Amino acid sequence: FEDIVEFSANYIMKSDLRSAILGISGGLDSTVVSAIAYEVSKKFGIEFIGVELPSSTNSFEETLSSAATTSAFCENNKKLNISTFYNTMADSCFW
Repeated sequence: FEDIVEFSANYIMKSDLRSAILGISGGLDSTVVSAIAYEVSKKFGIEFIGVELPSSTNSFEETLSSAATTSAFCENNKKLNISTFYNTMADSCFW
């Protein structure tokens, strides 16, 4: 974990980033990446913005996890329901 945080921190330093934005679905991947981004943001004092991405395809547990993750790790959080976007893409791409 510390190696990943250090690698990510080095990338942010080289890129001169001042904030990080992460879409958080409530799944395991976005939760782990949130923990990494949180540690990096603390280390460098950059703003970490978490965006909850609830969708009609998410389970109730994923929706709860997304909210808990943004509350725990993000100094600034938003919520964007992506159900309409998902349904539009699904209608366009799947027969």
